[in-house]
Formats: sequence, structure tokens, C-alpha cells
Amino acid sequence: MKKSLLTILALALVAVGCQNYDDQFDSLNSDIAALTTKVNGLDTSGIAGITSAIGTINQSLTDLQNAQLSEADITTALASTIAQVTQLVADMAALDQSVASQIAGVETSVASLTSQLSDVQTNALTTADIAALDEVANLNQEIADIQQDLTDLLAANASVNANVVITNQAQLDYSKTLFTGDGPYIVNGNVNIVASAATGYSAGYTAEISAITAKIASVIGTVTITTAAADATALDISNMAYIDGALSISGKMPSGFAVTTCASLALAVEEADISLPTLSSAAGGVAITAGTTTITNVAITNLTNGAVTTAANTLSLANADVNLGSGDPAATTTVKSLNAGGATSTYEGSITASGAVTLGSKVVTNTVIDAGGAVTLSNSAAGSGLYSSTINSGGDITASGLGLGYTQGAGVSLVCDGASGAVSVPNATATAKAFTATASGSSVSLPSLHTIAGGIATLTGATVDVSAVATNTTGLTVSTATALNLPALVNGTGKVTATAVTDFDAPLYTSNGTIDLGAGADVVLKAMTAIGNLSDLTTISGLTLSEQDASLDLSTAVKLVTLNYTAKAIAAGGNAAEATDLTVAHLTSASSLTTVNITGGMDNVVLKAPLMTSITTGGFIRTFTTTGTALTSVVIGHQGLNGGAPSELSVTGTLIQSLDLSGLKWIGGITVTGNASLTAITMPTATAAADNANVATTGRVTVTINNNALTGAWTRSVTATGSNVYVEGFWSTAPGITGAKTWITALLGNVVIATSSVTYAIEVDAADADLAANSDSTAVDGTAAIDTAAELALLPN
Repeated sequence: MKKSLLTILALALVAVGCQNYDDQFDSLNSDIAALTTKVNGLDTSGIAGITSAIGTINQSLTDLQNAQLSEADITTALASTIAQVTQLVADMAALDQSVASQIAGVETSVASLTSQLSDVQTNALTTADIAALDEVANLNQEIADIQQDLTDLLAANASVNANVVITNQAQLDYSKTLFTGDGPYIVNGNVNIVASAATGYSAGYTAEISAITAKIASVIGTVTITTAAADATALDISNMAYIDGALSISGKMPSGFAVTTCASLALAVEEADISLPTLSSAAGGVAITAGTTTITNVAITNLTNGAVTTAANTLSLANADVNLGSGDPAATTTVKSLNAGGATSTYEGSITASGAVTLGSKVVTNTVIDAGGAVTLSNSAAGSGLYSSTINSGGDITASGLGLGYTQGAGVSLVCDGASGAVSVPNATATAKAFTATASGSSVSLPSLHTIAGGIATLTGATVDVSAVATNTTGLTVSTATALNLPALVNGTGKVTATAVTDFDAPLYTSNGTIDLGAGADVVLKAMTAIGNLSDLTTISGLTLSEQDASLDLSTAVKLVTLNYTAKAIAAGGNAAEATDLTVAHLTSASSLTTVNITGGMDNVVLKAPLMTSITTGGFIRTFTTTGTALTSVVIGHQGLNGGAPSELSVTGTLIQSLDLSGLKWIGGITVTGNASLTAITMPTATAAADNANVATTGRVTVTINNNALTGAWTRSVTATGSNVYVEGFWSTAPGITGAKTWITALLGNVVIATSSVTYAIEVDAADADLAANSDSTAVDGTAAIDTAAELALLPN
């Protein structure tokens, strides 16, 4: 129609092209311009749209013919092309109607223009007139191009708008008339091919059918292909990418399987290896019917939906390695090995495999997996998890989900039942039900687990990693492992049962529940609320407490070798109400304690053990008492408590050689007796009243030092005679006690006799006899002890 319009316009222009009427030329130009605009408007509103559509369709077909494109691209292009062709037909019909209605108006305009031109026969064409004629020529060429594009489109996108049925030679011959072009073809209908026997066909029928199927690219319907399994030639479906309905294949597997999308797929073929790498979507599932040939491999690696089955809700291919991509396994699956599971799907069922199982399902629940090889639950996306399930594996088990156990339903059990195999749950942060993980010959690892709740967590492995656990509400049981490290554990009353563990570290945990460990365990805790929290107290070999806030009596811990005890810290001026007691009184040879390190704020500390060799103190202690016949080192680093009753220290019956008390403050009693090897003592150096017992009120100080081995030599006094004056005795060799005179003298300077007292009895053991015999001295009272101010004054310091 447009071509006719342009022809009329051209003829009209030629008919009057040489006339010249100046007075009418302006009007003529205006009418020509209006007509040109009208024609151009037709091109813009109709032709341009069709040209664009043709270009899009041509590009789509080019892409379809490009063998390098992915199946997903081909499927999308086919579906899009079908819609575009349908729309193009409608657009062209509308354009024809629009053009037809406009032609009448244009012809009227042409008639009017012809009339005007007849009045300007001598008028020469201007540049604008020539440009208008060029525009008309251009429009003619565009129409020709569009017509050629449409011809190419119809040739390149052959379609069959009918069902294709081939069950005998007659139907085959007819079908060949539908596919005379090179293709590819779109079949807008169903395809049904039955060629399982030669009956009803001429020779070479299989090749003829294959020539047809090779041209089909898309089917807007179902496809059923039935051939003989023993056929020498397989049907070629290498161009068939998109099937809107179901696909059913029986007999011999076609060659060049390229289907990317179908509603469902049914396979009943005699093939050991079923590989469908292009299939990405079969929402209705893939049903495989095994024949006499044992299936050893099923690979549908790009499947994103639909279950793969051999019967209702069942996949039974015990000899096959099965890879379903993101497709879901059947509710009951039996295979050699399995790789399956959608990233957003939930799996619930049972899987039996002689080899490995990899499941990518987002949620696995109410499931039993029994595998001869490793089991991997690979999904760790938000919302992923393992719930109410049991997994037995001959290899490793890895469960990457974030969740571990519902609050409802059963718990989770992971068991490596082979000779070796590790359990790894790397991302779960909490249990909500009973949880069991067993890897007797290897490791159990839950490095992100923060909370144990809803049931007991039972872990069996040579090593167990629960290093992030901060809360144990319902109980933790560890078997086989000999070390248990809980550096983050802070809360919970759940029992810890680890009867093989001999190295237990929970440095932030104040025990609120029972801890049951192996004999001889070394234990590290923040604190114990009660001695009964440690059920194996009588057998532990080491105990470290970093902030003990309750009194403890460790007298029954007779196997304890090393005690590192830090009481809750108190301020330098703290009172007794803030401190706790520590008692270790091993009075028999059954004791094993050798080393004690104590610090913090304590009220009364008693350390008595026959094998104890070393004590180191720090912090603040009101009363410190120790004795031990093997004790060779006592390092006093603590101070007394400033407030309440004066503090005291007693060191008796040891083998220490020196004792440094220089750092003591607020001391009201010092007893150092019966230390057979003690040769040197350094007394407190703090002399200010504020740093000592308050002897100005009721504070008393008592110092008793005797029966040790303090060194020193006393030179007796010389009695006055007619020829000499009296000479007082003196220390010719400095005594083994340092600072006694300075400290005690300072105390005496503050004492109020009516309310308090400062008493002392100090023996310098090496000079006992000389002091006792020096009865004629005016300063010495004839006893071995230094117990008077005059005797005290004779000390060098």
C-alpha cells in the first residue's frame, strides 16, 4: 500500500515538474512539505517499529543458530522469538489497516497538489523540492528493505502450526512436507514419534525421521519419542532446546541431547551412562525407568529444580554415581554416590549410598543418611540448617548449615562409623536439641558453636573443638579426647562430663554445675562456687583458679601437685568481708602437693602439706599459716588487710633458708619458729603508722622468732673494775635478722600502753648461749631472747 502511495506521489511530481508559477510556489512547497511529513509520519509510527522488530527477530535467530551459545540462552531466545513473531504479525496487520485509511487522505492531497502544480507549470524545482523528492525515494527503499527482511524472517523461522505425528510411513511422508526448509523449526503442537519397529515403514525410515527431528528447535507442546533400543541409528535432537510440555523418551537414547527446558522428563532407555548436561529445568521431575542395562552414571549437573526418581518418591540406582546438580533427590534414594540438592530447597527423606553423598539443600530435616563414604551438607546460606536427622558415614561428615536442631522433634546425630572420619560443623552457633557427633578415630569440630541448649551435646573424638562455647545450659559430654579447651565458656549449669580428659581449660568459667573429668586432670577455671562442683577433686593433679570468690577447703585434694590460686581482687584498704578462706591441710604422706602460688584478696590461708616445696604469695591476706617439712622456698609477696583484726603470718617447721617479710603491712603477728635451716630474716620496712597495726588504739603486735638457725655472734660485756670501765656487750657479727629494731621501734613510738601492746621475742640462734650467759650485762637480761627495748637497741638495725 505504501508503495502505491509513493508511486502516485512520484507521478504527480513528474507530471508538473517543469512548470513555474512564482505566485503559487510557496503554497506548493507548503503542501509538499505537509505530504512529506505525513509519509514520514507513517514511516516513524509504523515502519520504524516493524524494522526494529525484524532486527530483533533476526538477531534472535542468528543467536539460535550459533552453536556456541548456552542452552539457557537458546531457550530464552526461542521463547522470546515466538512472542516477537506473534506481535509482528499483529503489528503488520494494524499497519496495513492504518496505511489504507491514510492513503485516501493522501490521494486527496495528491489530487489537490496536482491541481496546484498545473497552475505552476513553468515553475522550476528549488533545493527544498529536490530534497522532498529524495525523501520519497528513500522511503521507497526502506519499504523494499522491510519486505526483504520479512521474507528472510519467514524463511529463517520456519514453523509448523500442527501436531507432528509419525507412527507409519504415510505419516512420515506427510511430515517431511512440513519440514522442507533447513530449519530450525518451531512446532506449535505436540510431537509424537513411534518407531520402535520397522512394521509400517519403508527402508531407511529411522534416518528420515532423524532428519526431521534434527530440524526442530522448539515445541509448544509435548514430545514423545519411542524407538527400539537396538536401533543402529539414534534420532538426532541436537537442535531441540525448548519443550513447553512433557518429554518422554523410550528405547534408544537420541543423539545430541540439547534440551534445556521441559515440563518433565521420562526416560526408559537402555543406557549405562545417562548424561543430560544441558537440562536445567524440569519442574515436574525426571523419571528414569531402568531396563536390562545396569545404570552406572546419571549426570544432570545443571538441573535447578524437580526431583529425579525411578518410582514414586523413590530413586533406586544402587550402582550409579548420581549428580543431580541443584535437583532434589527422591524421598527415598539408594545410589552408589550422590550429588544433589537445591540452594533454596528443603530435603526430608532417606539416602543410602555405598559411596559419598553431597547434599546442597538449604534445610535437611527428618532425614536419615547412611553412606559408605563422606557426607557433605554444603549449604551455609542464611536460614540453612540440619534438624531432626541421623547421618552415618564411613568417611568424614561436614554439615555447613547455620542451624543445628529444632526445639521440636528429635535431635541430630552424626556418626563416623568407619575406621576413621572427622565430623565438622563449621558454622552452627547453637544447639536446640540433643546433639551427638562421633568420630572416635579423628576429630569433632564445632568452632562456631556458642550455646548448648535443648539437650546434651555428646561429642566423641580424639580431639574436640568447641572453643567458642560460651553457654552450656543442658550439658556437654566429651569422650575419647584427653584435652578439652573451653576458653569462651562463661555461663550455664549444664554438667560437663569428660571422663577421659586430663587437661581441662575453662579460664572464664565459674562452675555452676558438676565437672566430671579423668583421674589426674589438670583443671583451669575462673572460680568454683562449691567444692562439690569438681567431682574428681580427690584425683586432680593441678588446679588453677583465676578469680575465686568463695571459700575453699582443698584438704581432700590429696593428688593435687600444683595449686595456682587467685582470689577475687580487693583494694588495698579492703576489709575482711570482701575476702575468702583457703585451706589446704594435708596431714598425711598421701599428699602430693609440691607447689602453691596464691594471690588476690583472702581472709585466712592455711597451707600444710608434707611434700610441699615452694610457696609464693601476693595480694592481701589477713592470716597466712604454713608448715611443711619439705618446704624450701617461701616467697612472701602479699600484704595484710587494712581493716578489722590485725593480720598475721606464721611460718613453722620448714626447710627454708631465708625469709623476706619486707613488703608486709598491717601485720599484728609474726611467728617464725622451728625452721631448722633458716639463717636470715628481713623484717617489714614500712614504719609509718598508717601502714601498720593501729597500736594507738586496740591494735596489738606480737613477734615470735625462735628455734631457727639465725646467724650472728655476740661479744659479752666487760664488767667494770678498779682498772677499767664497764663495756656493754655487742654484736661482733651482724645477726641474721635485719630491720627488726627499726620496725619495732617505730611501733613502740606509737603504742598506747593502756589499750594496746607491742611484744616481741627474737632469738638469734647462733648467739643464744652467749646472750644467756651474759647475765652481768646491764642491757641483756640473761635470756636467749631479745625481748626488751634495751636488747632491741643493741641490734644493728
